[in-house]
Amino acid sequence: MMTNVKNNAKVESPVDSTTGENNRLRGQIADIMGVDRWVEADYPTVAPVSVDEVILLFKGYPGIITIVGVGTNFPANYSPTADVLTLLTGRLVGHFEHSALGCTIEVSAGWQIKDVRARLAQVGQCVPSLDRFERGTIGGRLAAISSYVEIGRFDGWNNYLLGLEIITSDGEFLKIGGRSIKDVAGYNLKSLFTGSRGAIGMIASAIFRTKPLDNKLPVVERESQNAWSPSPAKQSAKYDPALKRLFDPRGRMRPGP
Repeated sequence: MMTNVKNNAKVESPVDSTTGENNRLRGQIADIMGVDRWVEADYPTVAPVSVDEVILLFKGYPGIITIVGVGTNFPANYSPTADVLTLLTGRLVGHFEHSALGCTIEVSAGWQIKDVRARLAQVGQCVPSLDRFERGTIGGRLAAISSYVEIGRFDGWNNYLLGLEIITSDGEFLKIGGRSIKDVAGYNLKSLFTGSRGAIGMIASAIFRTKPLDNKLPVVERESQNAWSPSPAKQSAKYDPALKRLFDPRGRMRPGP
């Protein structure tokens, strides 16, 4: 049986969401977050609407969490066990802030890329690296995109992503980079989280540099929906056991599909 989990991602059901165990888990998580954000789906699933709710969840929930964005394509063999809590990011649309003077935008992870592009177009701006995609959210794409420099590309994430706000696996809020090139000097922590698929924390928001629409660079090629994800070799190189233990010492974050 295929069931929509309220973020356009379809999954196969191994668990009856009406069981007493799920009801117990729903009550436990509602107590932790201070509000009921349960989503009726094939797996234990919550959809927080704010960073504060995510922080409370990460600090209070002792189990395994996997993060799923809007537009996620579930593989045919995707079958998480009942002890894995799925966190949907599609409702994390808290803010969208455009600075015309600084030529930047700061946008929550749950914003859909098509909506960000439309809002920027209203003020004559764009982020060329977002023009590759027709669907997906800001956080989801950043979590799946390769952070490695692509020779010959001028519309890549490395050229336009200035900063990230991260929630670590233990619920700490981490701010990386900022609104100016000067702010992003130093060790590039952004590359640890882009392409991580939620393995070491959750991307809460991002800051991008914008360009005028009438001066935008041509997009080198239109991406397929799953293109530009890190290769398995690069992924394993980035997330060796020592690095995983550093950012997720309790081993609670399971990479998304």
